[in-house]
Amino acid sequence: MGNEGTTDFCFFYGKMSHNSPSGANLQGLYVLNEKKSMNKFCLFLFMTGLLCLHPALAQEDQLPTGISAGTYERVYPLSEGFSRVKLNGKIGFVSATGQALLPPMYDRAGNFHQGRAWVALNKKFGFVNQRGEVVIPLEYDRAKNFHQGVAAVQKEAAWGCINPIGEEIIPIVYDQVLQATDNRILVSQDGSWGFFSTDGEAITPIQYDQAYPYFNQKAQVVLDGKTFYIDLSGSCVEGCE
Repeated sequence: MGNEGTTDFCFFYGKMSHNSPSGANLQGLYVLNEKKSMNKFCLFLFMTGLLCLHPALAQEDQLPTGISAGTYERVYPLSEGFSRVKLNGKIGFVSATGQALLPPMYDRAGNFHQGRAWVALNKKFGFVNQRGEVVIPLEYDRAKNFHQGVAAVQKEAAWGCINPIGEEIIPIVYDQVLQATDNRILVSQDGSWGFFSTDGEAITPIQYDQAYPYFNQKAQVVLDGKTFYIDLSGSCVEGCE
């Protein structure tokens, strides 16, 4: 994550441990934080057939129009029709035509994802919408982008998930919350792993020794040394014997 907190993603096939420094971990699908260096790597993977291109990369070179030179210290690529801009060390937003949405007032901010962008001021995080309104108060210690209708948020070292209107759908009590895949969210607590739906329904108990996010509607899990696969309902469908 850069100083302004860009957290877009690219996806490629592979398998990594949960503790890898590169990002959240999946079996079959791996998520990397998007940085310029990562973009080059993602482009290589795409050209070699290993990458499914994420829309964030397609907008990499698209900047807003109608902004006079020197108006801002930095103008960032568009995301969902809006661009972050930096002035005097603060971050704001403009439209694709350069019209101000929010003046540079935040210490950090992320791109828009699913109509929401996280913003941070005085080390507290919340979300704004594409009308420039604060729709989720700045009350969290950290926040991640919305994806599949939910965003992970942190308070006092614990993680949970909220929906686009700020309702807590997964309690903020977990050690880790990974990005949703197949509308399922992998969480960990005290070294064990389990799954929720993006509606906040508990799909499995927090019981697995190791688990990987869903891919193609299946997830690999390990329980008592036995490796098997579960479906979207949490039932074993492969390696059950």
